[in-house]
Amino acid sequence: MNGNEREKSFVNWFITEKCNFSCEYCSIVNPRGFRKALHRFKRVVKSPSPRKFDIYEELDDILARFEESGMRFTFGFTGGEPFVYPRFREICARIIQHDDFMIALDTNLAIGDMDRFIETVPPEKVEYIFASTHILERERVGGGLDSFLDRVRLLEESGYSVDVNYVMYPPLFDRVNDDYQRCLDRGVRLSIKPFKGVFEGKKYPGSYTGAERDIIRSLRHDSAGEEIGPRSWFGMYCGAGRNLIRVLSNGDVVRCAGDFNLLGNIFTGFRLYESPRPCIAGVCPCYSPEQLVDGRQPAEKFLAIELFNSRLRGRINRLREWWHQQ
Repeated sequence: MNGNEREKSFVNWFITEKCNFSCEYCSIVNPRGFRKALHRFKRVVKSPSPRKFDIYEELDDILARFEESGMRFTFGFTGGEPFVYPRFREICARIIQHDDFMIALDTNLAIGDMDRFIETVPPEKVEYIFASTHILERERVGGGLDSFLDRVRLLEESGYSVDVNYVMYPPLFDRVNDDYQRCLDRGVRLSIKPFKGVFEGKKYPGSYTGAERDIIRSLRHDSAGEEIGPRSWFGMYCGAGRNLIRVLSNGDVVRCAGDFNLLGNIFTGFRLYESPRPCIAGVCPCYSPEQLVDGRQPAEKFLAIELFNSRLRGRINRLREWWHQQ
């Protein structure tokens, strides 16, 4: 079996929570509610620190564990801001030395030497670059929109697939049309993405007004007519846990962003699922049906028990991961 015939998996690698931006709608950089209270609590409580691993130093062993599966992998780095992580470019360069490994990036493109990145990470080994505009922070500390567009164009002209997104945070409705046109004038078409979070006590995207939804739809060239809002595939069989996994910033491997059942750790060992399992997330965090296998429904009692246990384990795991962050 050659490399192209091997089963493929996408690794959603949450490499760091650190970021050079501080977007007010970011629940990681600017925590709210219970998470904010935990930050305050941690200031006065000392806890033992676990062993800290360095990805660059451990990378050969990490990649060997992925190779053992016999699958092809795309390592999709996100955060935080991936380029904040020490020696991130070198990490990418070493990963793509493997024939069956590619990378993908979710970045604000405000830092990092793009010329050196282009020299060491060729476009044919990068599945996509998902570039976030984050316009308010970009104007405050990120060098401005023109600098951002210069970087986008450089990457596109060098052969990379770049998707430039614009999070539709409610306060931005007054300026989104101007921002959209300004990017279009530079040859960059924005992908308008619904905001997922809370603003002024309202939960989005469910709280968008009809007029706001119309504005979003009018600018979303990539998803005309697509429903705006959370979706549920609860109970449907999904390949997440094998064809899609999420790696947290402490190296823990979980099924996806909505199911934090622990599959192991990239530094010490992990095991992927052998077959699809029912979705136990009340709402799909990524709103994507790509991993769905079919519509078979498992027993309702089984789902209820699994949902409770998974959410409990997930919250404990997320709390533990957060507690031991640098």
